[in-house]
Amino acid sequence: MKKFNKRKIGIYSLICLSSIALVSVGFSSWILNGSVSDDSTPIRAVIGTVIDKTIVAHIDDTESDYSIRFDNLLGTSTSVSNGDNTNVSNGDNKKEDLEFTIVYTLESPTQAINQNNFKVDLTFNEEAVNSYKNLIDTTDSKTYVNTSCLTNTSFTLPTTNQIVKSNDYIKHEITYDVDSNYKKVSIRSTFTFAWGSKFNYKNPGLMDDVNLAIYLNDFKAKVDQLETLVLTITPSYIKA
Repeated sequence: MKKFNKRKIGIYSLICLSSIALVSVGFSSWILNGSVSDDSTPIRAVIGTVIDKTIVAHIDDTESDYSIRFDNLLGTSTSVSNGDNTNVSNGDNKKEDLEFTIVYTLESPTQAINQNNFKVDLTFNEEAVNSYKNLIDTTDSKTYVNTSCLTNTSFTLPTTNQIVKSNDYIKHEITYDVDSNYKKVSIRSTFTFAWGSKFNYKNPGLMDDVNLAIYLNDFKAKVDQLETLVLTITPSYIKA
């Protein structure tokens, strides 16, 4: 399995510019970013084996957003002398992007699918999930990133358009196609990471800690070992 140092995640090099002070750690910008070819992504989605052929599933790669970026915030000013502590980007155009979204459609050729008669299972590959769970400081077991969004989950298709939450970090926006007599539905599943306890639950650029450079270097080393996430989406008929 290829590691993330060959894939687009936006977290590759730590740049320390000591000429301008940011908070108290001597950074004008902490930037962990990089780029690779367009055909490389840190996340993939596939349709699982549909045993009951009463439903057809399709992933919309055009609408889906497979990219994530553990990066700095994009501030409103390029100067840190104005006291704008939210500006930790040093005027660059890179910023954190902690969520990814998979858009997919389900369709039944024979019946409406909004009668609590279909469910969707969402599972991640275990190897990749474990690599994300390794985003911790082993000296104190504090997490760099909250990975609750990588929880395997399932939900039953509701009877109306609505947002279904699996937890605080996973939500599914359900939109039925009325013209198809509810035989077709579009689902937008969004998975959101969050900064962990090691960074005081906020972007590291907002931290006032003399050891921030040490934390970021350790964080970068662990991100370079992340495996590609593969989300398997499996719909099924549950009610005769």
